[in-house]
Amino acid sequence: MLPKRLLALTLFAALATMHAGALRAQWVQCNGPSGGTVNALASMDPYVFATTSGGLYRSTNNGRSWALVQSGIADNPGIAIDGKTIYFASDRLYVSEDSGTTWTVLDSLPCSAGQLAVMGRYLYLCSFEGLYRTLDRGQTWESIGDFFNKAILVKDGNLYVGRMSSGLYQSSDSGSTWTLIEGNSNSIMDGASIEALTFAGDDIFAGGYYAEGFFRSTDNGVTWDTSDNGLPNAHFSNGIEDNFPTIFGLYLDGHKLFAAAADGIYLSLDSGASWSQISSQPAQTIVRSGGNLLAGTWDVGILLSSDDGATWHPSSDDMQNTNVTSMTSIGTHLFAATYGSGVWSSNDSGTTWNLLDSPLAPPSADGFVTIDTTLFVFSGFELFTSHDYGITWDTIRIPGYWPAASIGSALVSNRDQTMLLSTDQGATWEPRGTVLGNALACLTQISGVLYSGSGDEGYDVSASTDSGLTWKIIPLPQDDYGTNINSICPAGNYLFAATGANIDWPGFGILRKANSDTSFSFANGNLPDLSNMAAASIVSIDSTIFLGTQPAGAIGPGEQSPGIFSSSDFGTSWQTHNEGLVDLNTNVLLVFPPYIFDGTQSAGLWRRPLSEMTGQSAVRDVERDTASISIYPNPFSESTTITFTPEASCYADVSIVNLLGVEVAHLFSGELAAGEHSFAWGKPAGLPDGMYECLVRMNGRVETLPVVLAR
Repeated sequence: MLPKRLLALTLFAALATMHAGALRAQWVQCNGPSGGTVNALASMDPYVFATTSGGLYRSTNNGRSWALVQSGIADNPGIAIDGKTIYFASDRLYVSEDSGTTWTVLDSLPCSAGQLAVMGRYLYLCSFEGLYRTLDRGQTWESIGDFFNKAILVKDGNLYVGRMSSGLYQSSDSGSTWTLIEGNSNSIMDGASIEALTFAGDDIFAGGYYAEGFFRSTDNGVTWDTSDNGLPNAHFSNGIEDNFPTIFGLYLDGHKLFAAAADGIYLSLDSGASWSQISSQPAQTIVRSGGNLLAGTWDVGILLSSDDGATWHPSSDDMQNTNVTSMTSIGTHLFAATYGSGVWSSNDSGTTWNLLDSPLAPPSADGFVTIDTTLFVFSGFELFTSHDYGITWDTIRIPGYWPAASIGSALVSNRDQTMLLSTDQGATWEPRGTVLGNALACLTQISGVLYSGSGDEGYDVSASTDSGLTWKIIPLPQDDYGTNINSICPAGNYLFAATGANIDWPGFGILRKANSDTSFSFANGNLPDLSNMAAASIVSIDSTIFLGTQPAGAIGPGEQSPGIFSSSDFGTSWQTHNEGLVDLNTNVLLVFPPYIFDGTQSAGLWRRPLSEMTGQSAVRDVERDTASISIYPNPFSESTTITFTPEASCYADVSIVNLLGVEVAHLFSGELAAGEHSFAWGKPAGLPDGMYECLVRMNGRVETLPVVLAR
């Protein structure tokens, strides 16, 4: 115990010296919305790991709580455990020799992330973009297969790889050569897409879609049979089979075979001959940890079962790797929509978040519209309405269009290039006038002029001076081709438009038009090249403009968008504000004083005081605080106390973050009177020993002090 304590004290002393008097401004991840997609689960007693598009999580208590141990943004991250070594493929290849406490970046990947496997001296990467192996921990990679790989299995010195629409391949020489299993035209696996592989003894099990969905071999892959008894039956729509019994993960637990499928979790007690559904939640992966079964889902994080799969419930709310698609506010209430993880609300400036899960609440949201204190959520072709901040809901079906904005007390939508208005909360719609383009992406009104941004190439930004009866396109700086408009906002005497890009046309970045101008000009200033990126969201407060960016399409391994920027001179120059962010790919920005919020594609919701990015005048004018801050005891084992003494009343926020910048505890947010204040931090369950930072924010000033947890 003594050497460990001395090590902690030495580490604390060194870092305290580095941090003394230092100020650091950065984004902090919110404690919600929680959930998101879990791609893979892997156990290494007493730990279990979960890969997500926002990084790698670890649990030390059989999945009851989770902590982020390695960040990294990737669509399909993979993990492999070889003895005491953990490999994690995300934006790069990471390796840990101490159960995930510390990590080394070995090298970049040869393609996008995918499943990992270890056999002998080789580490294998099975990706949709190729099949690779390395002998030197990722320093060099050798291509050993074609595209469209979905699953990999190591068994008795043989490799098995499942491919999309191509069946199953086997290699007995470490991947140098491959043989198609049952590749003749009469094979039951011909054309199958193999998504999952597992084995027990001489039995090999394969799951996928197209064909029958589940395959079984009892002779090490020589012959195969199939069974879909109890799996969902395929059906046809317009002559096309569109409901395949898709299996994404297989897990053998003694004599029980579990299948994680597109429409739920299935159990077989007879090696796959028959199946029963035990959960309707779509899942991708299953593993056992101690007495618990854990299932990684598409959108709601991890489900836990302590009764061998009879019942399931969310394991915790520790994962914030959601895809936040939209945000809005009504008074003191914040609302955040996620892709598949529900709609969430906060009434304390984003400190805590609650899932709106009352009866008739929207299961997901494509966007928000607010009129006075009424919240409208459109999801698919249903419109959800709440008059009490999301407690109760009314629902109506909208035939073929979504409300995109509001004008006064009316909802606004468009269909077939016609603007539609509803003054009865979506019950009926009346045509207003011809609007240019079919995809109304955004709408704003400035001095009586309506401006609409279109998602249709060539229609761009249009203006109406007669309340939407007629519209006129505002010329772009280059009129030989158009672009799509993701966001528009006013700032000062200007209108700004954030443009997108795709494989057919480049983006323009940021466009600007003075109120007296008849056309747009570029306002990219010193921004990086955005021709292959999307300027996703643009918002403003006073004279400061904020821009969030995202990829226009698929990006290569290790790549992200350039992040978040601000301009205080109306787009002439821009400053970068990515400090602390894990995911630089933004869906939506929202200004909600005293914070700005960033809804990301893979790492949930983040917030930052506006005063760190705009100066105090953007929030409020207050005297600078010269508080003295202390933490005692430090290092600590069970609890510690943060004490500081503001000289005047102020707004304060006290939180704890790990060295990745991810918030692990939020201690206080609100007004404080002058004088001494103390806040206790007790160790949350499952939080590993190590170095953390205490962030104390007061009126635009941020002080960080190191704090060491050492048991």
